[in-house]
Amino acid sequence: MKISTEKILVYGVIIGSIIVIIVYNFDFKVNREKVKDNHFITTGYITKYNCMGGMESCYLTYEYKMEYQTFKRRVGCTGYFNKCQYDLNVCSGKRFWVAYQKDDPSNSLINLDIEIQGLENPRPPETLEGFR
Repeated sequence: MKISTEKILVYGVIIGSIIVIIVYNFDFKVNREKVKDNHFITTGYITKYNCMGGMESCYLTYEYKMEYQTFKRRVGCTGYFNKCQYDLNVCSGKRFWVAYQKDDPSNSLINLDIEIQGLENPRPPETLEGFR
C-alpha cells in the first residue's frame, strides 16, 4: 500500500500541532508554578485586545511595572471582554492584580476576575486563586 505525499504532509502537520500544544501547556504549567512558589503582587492594565477567527480565540495584552521596567504579557481571555473587540476604549487601561515571579519579573499571571480601577487603596488577594 502506497501512502501519498499529501497524507504524509497532513499527518505531519497534525502530529506537529499536537507536539506544539503539549509543549506550550507544559511550559505554561511550569511557569505558573514558578510564579506561585515565589512571587510579588502588583497592578497591571490592559493595553490590547484581539480576536482571531471569532470570539472563541481572543486574547489580551497587559502591562505592569517593576521598578523602572515595564513588562508585557499576552493571555487568552475567551468570553471575558467581548465588548473590547469592537471598542478597545471599553477595556483599555482597566487595572487588575498581577502576580510576577520574584527572580524573573517577565513571568507573570493576571487575575481578570477582580477589577481594581477606581479603588483608592485596593487590597491584594491573599491567594493566587483565579490568576492565569
